[in-house]
Amino acid sequence: MAVKEYELVFASQWEELERAKPDLIIGDFYHFSFRDRFQGIAPVSSLLADRSWVNNYRKMAEILGSSEEAEQAVNRLAMRVAAARSLLAARMGGKSIVVLQVTNHNIRIQGATDHPLSELLFGELGLQPGRTEQSNAKRLELQPEWLPQIDTDYALVFQNHIRAGSETIYDRMCGTHAWRSMRAVQNGNVLLIPNWFKMSWSPIGREEIIDELLMMTDTLPEAAKESQ
Repeated sequence: MAVKEYELVFASQWEELERAKPDLIIGDFYHFSFRDRFQGIAPVSSLLADRSWVNNYRKMAEILGSSEEAEQAVNRLAMRVAAARSLLAARMGGKSIVVLQVTNHNIRIQGATDHPLSELLFGELGLQPGRTEQSNAKRLELQPEWLPQIDTDYALVFQNHIRAGSETIYDRMCGTHAWRSMRAVQNGNVLLIPNWFKMSWSPIGREEIIDELLMMTDTLPEAAKESQ
């Protein structure tokens, strides 16, 4: 959104937070600059700086007195991941995927490590990352015209900041030779995804990602498809 619109939304949300008079505020590393202001609203505030989603999840559960419930959720997720990994291994047969995020400024190619989403897809679920010249990078940001050659069977694309103009960047990317020559594009395996980056920070979100991935790759067992 435009700067003025953002300032109005921010002021409105801050006023709403003050009116709520919460007993506790929980934030993360994005909120460090608001630490002092939070302390003025709530007597206790906790900013979770850990980059591990499960460590933050357990810390929140501890703060709220729900550690036992949280561990049950983590254990359920582990079983869900194990089952999905087997299904994907049988269905995908080593086929690769790449995750792209399109913003109003650039294209972001997600690496295979150092993010909860990357760790879920390429670590826990055992999927094969697509290959680029910078395959080992945490994340590669570039203008669409500089999109490198990507060797991948599937391209998962999240369009972020649509209101700010990410569709223009997406259209520019689709017009490049690198995009048109990608195997995933030529085979019709470009899958638009919701904000898996945000969803990957919680057990519920990670289970939703797994369900959507199984549906997109036509991996979900028939009985489960009928219940959707």
